[in-house]
Amino acid sequence: MQLHEAAEITEVLGQTQANKPLAEDWKLLAVTTATGNDDNKNLYVHYVLGKPAPESKGHYVDGDWVEDK
Repeated sequence: MQLHEAAEITEVLGQTQANKPLAEDWKLLAVTTATGNDDNKNLYVHYVLGKPAPESKGHYVDGDWVEDK
């Protein structure tokens, strides 16, 4: 899946946070790093995940899929 094909996108910090959505049919779109807010300015790995739209017609409202009428 590519970024433009995602119906919903989320960014999580670290592999532990990424594994749960990946097990729930989210797809890995990108891996990037960002500087943390800590005093050492450490780099942290961020995972960008996307969820495809269900086959039926509808849209997301606050993270929940709502069928079109």
